[in-house]
Amino acid sequence: MDFYPSRQKANLFKRNNSDTWETISFGSQYKGGEKRIAFFNNNSYLSKAGNNASSPEIIRSVYKYFTNSIVHLRSSDELYVSDFSLDAETLNKVSLLLCHVDTGVAGITRNEKPELPEILFPEGIPDSVKKKILERNSDDFVFLHKNENGNTESFKQDLESDGTQRMFGLMPLLIDVFSNGGVLIADELDSSLHPHIAELIIKLFNDSEINTLGAQLIFSTHNINLMTSSNLRRDQIWFTEKSGGATRLYCLADFDKQIVKQDSPYGHWYDAGRFGALPRIDYQAIARILQPNSPALLYSREVGSTSSNGDNFESTSDA
Repeated sequence: MDFYPSRQKANLFKRNNSDTWETISFGSQYKGGEKRIAFFNNNSYLSKAGNNASSPEIIRSVYKYFTNSIVHLRSSDELYVSDFSLDAETLNKVSLLLCHVDTGVAGITRNEKPELPEILFPEGIPDSVKKKILERNSDDFVFLHKNENGNTESFKQDLESDGTQRMFGLMPLLIDVFSNGGVLIADELDSSLHPHIAELIIKLFNDSEINTLGAQLIFSTHNINLMTSSNLRRDQIWFTEKSGGATRLYCLADFDKQIVKQDSPYGHWYDAGRFGALPRIDYQAIARILQPNSPALLYSREVGSTSSNGDNFESTSDA
């Protein structure tokens, strides 16, 4: 782990594959406490030293950053606004934001439920079930829409589209990360969102007048329309390519900058296969498998297995 106390890089610690807690090496600027903290071979040094009161302050601050300042949002996650501390000012901001992205929402109000005593769940209840029960007892949000006559109609949250509900859950995260800094990691950023909304989010993170604390957005996507020079720099675009059971990660900036320039059509070139990382699809094999009344085939997960009719099928996939 390195850091930059000045323009020159300095090392905090270095752990090779063969190192134990007794042989890990430390940099000269790693001072102020007990450095050699015992850990098992399958532990990271940071996970142990960062959560130890006797460790140097710098490593504890790094640990605190990773544990408190990074939010991971999966595409399958259901975002509940009740998960966040949503005061009246933040709710008003969220409401105004939704009004300006063509959702049809004219405002949001909250019907607060009376505070209930703490729920004591029986041992063994899954967290997902606990969350659903707590959600039923949390505040209700009402979405206001203007009808064609200019009158206001009220809708419960579950009657809103998936896209509107996704944005409603995402907006408090954006407000928080721009206010406090940190990293938002989003799997399939544009899940349930219009591509222009995804572009808007990227643009906000790249706007230094909004993102004054240098918050970071790390996201995955299969939407090549987001891969443009107006949205992202060369060094902000990374590809994953499967090869021999492993996944290789590489950056667009690794390509010759005399050929791949900042104004190059990244998306079109990727779609044409110039950067690799495209899924390998055998249409003929897929068509044979899905053909009506085709003879029964035996399938194997092993690459290069043989079916009952003698055909070879290779199982591949790309993210």
